[in-house]
Amino acid sequence: AEVAGSRYSTEFGKGSGGVISLRTGMGDDHWRVTATDFVPSMELRKGPNISGWTPRGIVSGPIRSGKAWFVDALEGEYDQTIFLELPTRADRNYVWRGSNLAKAQFNLAQNNNLTISLLVNALVSPRSGLDPLDPVSTTLRYSTNAYILSAKDQHLFHNGMLLEAGLATSNFYSRFLPRGDQTYIVNPNGTNGNFYAATHNQGSRTEVTANLFLLPLHAEGKHEVKVGIDTDRLDDHQEFTRKPYRVERVDGTRSRSVSFTNAPPFTRYDVE
Repeated sequence: AEVAGSRYSTEFGKGSGGVISLRTGMGDDHWRVTATDFVPSMELRKGPNISGWTPRGIVSGPIRSGKAWFVDALEGEYDQTIFLELPTRADRNYVWRGSNLAKAQFNLAQNNNLTISLLVNALVSPRSGLDPLDPVSTTLRYSTNAYILSAKDQHLFHNGMLLEAGLATSNFYSRFLPRGDQTYIVNPNGTNGNFYAATHNQGSRTEVTANLFLLPLHAEGKHEVKVGIDTDRLDDHQEFTRKPYRVERVDGTRSRSVSFTNAPPFTRYDVE
């Protein structure tokens, strides 16, 4: 991983927060298998339970010796939080997460290679927000997933110039859903009913790029020249739905009510 917080090249566009570059490995002509953390963590809380588990495994090797190779890295995570103050079967929240990176490289010719990769991530939390003051009925079903698919071809000319062209597309999705349509109530002892807001967010990015690395120029030193083009399309879609909710006093009488005027879904795109 390489991070450039400032003074990065203009080829990376207008990212004001900086640039992060991630480089992953590739298989070779030998089969390799590694695995770690396949034993879960246990705890004694309302009996023996799994508190956390993060197994990881990597497989790599040849598709065709000397011509094509692959690597596949799989990671999973399971977490469980148990609250002693809540009744049995309504006292715990689970989080499942999975991630897989699959990558392959093909030597199409002695001076040409093609690399393809797919990264997939997913996370599910069926009782997000659960705690002693917020029972199961008030929690949210939270889910999110993302994928990044990319392909890059590199060609080295006999005179030493290098041409590379690539295509990448990514999609990010998240959703918070209440567990029903009952009125959400806030009081000094906690909350009850069903949460008042539902959200849906989705974004995507498609990029096409090409770069040509010219021969170095020697004049008052050595000068390396690179020219290229980059085209991006970014899409953003958001939906927010909010229902009225009520705030109560200690004796159960209404202190105030809150309502919303819901806006229509938001969708925008940009091409640069």
